[in-house]
Amino acid sequence: MANKLYPETEAFIRKYGDSVENEIEARLTGHNKIASGKLYDSIRYEVKETKKEFILSFIMAEYGQYVDKGVKPKKYLGMKRKKGGSKKSKFIEALMKWCKIKGLPVNAAFPIRRNIWKFGIAPTNFFTIPTTRRQKYFEKELEKAMAKDIDNQLQKEIDGNN
Repeated sequence: MANKLYPETEAFIRKYGDSVENEIEARLTGHNKIASGKLYDSIRYEVKETKKEFILSFIMAEYGQYVDKGVKPKKYLGMKRKKGGSKKSKFIEALMKWCKIKGLPVNAAFPIRRNIWKFGIAPTNFFTIPTTRRQKYFEKELEKAMAKDIDNQLQKEIDGNN
């Protein structure tokens, strides 16, 4: 596995993942975007390792993309009912749950939905900024960690041959 040959690299990637995860959570809290805590709790990073590489991924609940990137306003056309009844969309159901969590009347979900369609949701970039702004730092420090691992490996081979 890669981690046996590159312990410095793996340690740096995990340290970097921890710091980015902490910043994402701090930004989410700072934007006061915690209702049920599900989005906050879903934020994590994973390091997958293969024989040749490490893969760093940042993960969050799917709806977090709307909180992060916002939603552009759409032309409000009113609610169209589906044939065979009045099934609620997943979006309105999610808004109703959110209203309950926030202590609002459940019926407030409908005007809130209309407002979202009319005005959109402002982006917070709580996820985008921490995962992209340190790209150059990540690349530079990763290079240093890999160089250190290679130096250590070469030193072991030299010491083993003498």
